[in-house]
Amino acid sequence: MNFIQVGRIPFNQQITKFESTLNQLRNNGAGEVEEALAKSIFFVGMGSNDYLNNYLMPNYNTKNQYNPQEYATLLTQQYNQQLIRLCNLGARKFVIWWSRTNGVYSKYSCTKSKWCMFRGSESTCSSLS
Repeated sequence: MNFIQVGRIPFNQQITKFESTLNQLRNNGAGEVEEALAKSIFFVGMGSNDYLNNYLMPNYNTKNQYNPQEYATLLTQQYNQQLIRLCNLGARKFVIWWSRTNGVYSKYSCTKSKWCMFRGSESTCSSLS
């Protein structure tokens, strides 16, 4: 079996499955869950499939709907919301592999109360619920 046969799981679905697993662990009285989350490092790979298997494919209309900068902005907004979801679940330390397609790297930071994205000379912070 190769990677193509297995397929890919969208990031939102991965986060939902992670949330379900956390809820099961918490409901079963696993008191070490929060401690383990605080020590965990979350590796997140972003952008490659969104460009290679969507934007750059001739049979998808995405390229006609967005110019490269608009698409990069859309992806950045979606990724930001997904990473905020992880922060709200208890994730605090991240290694993020970001596909550098628009010439600007992003850096992320998460505390108990806010999530920040630093992109070039700009920064955006969101409160966590």
